[in-house]
Amino acid sequence: MSRVDEVGGGNRRCKCNFCQSEFKGSYNKVKNHLLRLRTFSMKPCTTVTETYLREMVRVVTESEKRAKPKHVPLPSGSIIPAVPSNSMDSKEQKFRIGSLEKAFQMEARDWLNCEIVRMFYFGGLLFHLARNPHYINTFMFVANHHLDGFISSGYDALRTILL
Repeated sequence: MSRVDEVGGGNRRCKCNFCQSEFKGSYNKVKNHLLRLRTFSMKPCTTVTETYLREMVRVVTESEKRAKPKHVPLPSGSIIPAVPSNSMDSKEQKFRIGSLEKAFQMEARDWLNCEIVRMFYFGGLLFHLARNPHYINTFMFVANHHLDGFISSGYDALRTILL
C-alpha cells in the first residue's frame, strides 16, 4: 500500500500496489483488502500473490499475539498461614512444625510477600515506593516488635488527623 496524501487523521487515501485501486481508509481497511477478508465496506484484493498473502497473514497474526494483554495470575488472598496458637505446649509445636519452617516461618513470609505485591498492584502504587526509606523502616519496625492487636491506620485517619 502506498499513501496518496500525507495529511489528515486516522483515515488516509491509499493506493494498492497490487491492484492499483484507490480508497480512503485506515489500517483495518488496508488489512481487510490485502488479506482478502470479506467486509461490507472493502472489496478484497484479487491480484495479491499467494506468497505475499501467506507472509502478510503470518506477520499480522504474530503482531496480534504480541498485542494481546498477558494474564498474570496472582496468588489468592484467601489462604492465611497457620500461626501456632499459644495453647499448645512447646513439645507439640516441635512435632507439628519442622525446625526450618519454624525458624524461618516460610509460609508466613510467602503469604506476606503475596499481600505486599497485591497491595502494589491493586493500589496502582509505583514500584519506587519499595525503595522509600520510610516504607523499609515500617516493615523493619513491624518485624522487630510484636504489637498485639495493632491495625494499620485507615483511610480517614491517613487523610485527616495523621496528615
